Amino acid sequence: MPLWLEIIFGIITAAAAIFGIISTIQSQKNKKDIANFYMQKNNINISSSKTVNNGNSIVQYGNTIINNWHENISNIDRKAENELKDTKVTSNLNECWLGDFFDNAKNCSDDFLQDMWAKILANEIKHPNSTSKKTLNIMKYITKDDAVLFEKVLSYSFNGGVFKNDLLSQKIKLDDILHLTDLGLINSRNDLTWKNEIQSLGQANFFAKEYVVIISNNTASTHYIDIPVYSFTSAGKEISKVSNYLSDLSFLLSSICELKKQYNTLSFKCFKIIGKSENSFQIDNTKDLLENDAHE
Repeated sequence: MPLWLEIIFGIITAAAAIFGIISTIQSQKNKKDIANFYMQKNNINISSSKTVNNGNSIVQYGNTIINNWHENISNIDRKAENELKDTKVTSNLNECWLGDFFDNAKNCSDDFLQDMWAKILANEIKHPNSTSKKTLNIMKYITKDDAVLFEKVLSYSFNGGVFKNDLLSQKIKLDDILHLTDLGLINSRNDLTWKNEIQSLGQANFFAKEYVVIISNNTASTHYIDIPVYSFTSAGKEISKVSNYLSDLSFLLSSICELKKQYNTLSFKCFKIIGKSENSFQIDNTKDLLENDAHE
């Protein structure tokens, strides 16, 4: 193998080792120190490198890559600190998870995606084990366009999925659904449904981020709901927690009206959520958003 190729290969294969030693890297005072630390760590001899066509040495090119990594990681770290402002941190991050996080995030230079990476990091600090290593690997391959598309789909979602109905097909192309499926954000199974058994005088809830739909059974018999959905994968659900989206209320109300026609013995109400904790939520019960709704 030519020497210049060996150098590039060494730079790429040793990347995980660099970012796995987080405390050592953070102790370096500037980008040049980090690059020099990397070269020394991997026994790369600057004087032995050949040059590429534009006259820059391979090692200089390698330094540029590493400096870019450092800048990207620094930006994400700074954004995560802003997310954690006034948050009391009570637990330490798993070093193995942190190494994987930086290894997957280091090439991200897009400001929009860096915000998402920062929220993932901040969320993991606040809620350990909230994001899997598999999700980090999937996030690595998501572009800004992918993220924007996924947020659009999320705006139509409830309970970790999206109604599979004619209303959705007017909003999202099937090719887009298939693309998000290929990325690992939407389940590839085509037969998934949201099932719920509502006993007599019982109720079921489904959530659309800032709204809750309450389905009540005021009859003397048990009723069953079975709604076809595009279900999010575990990675899709984890990424949804750090995505900056709002529910499309118009779509939500239209979809509920379709359900009311299908399940006309059940009562449907929709309220805005004004507070939420780990095991409970508070609603503005002074206004049922379905009352006098133009979609009916």
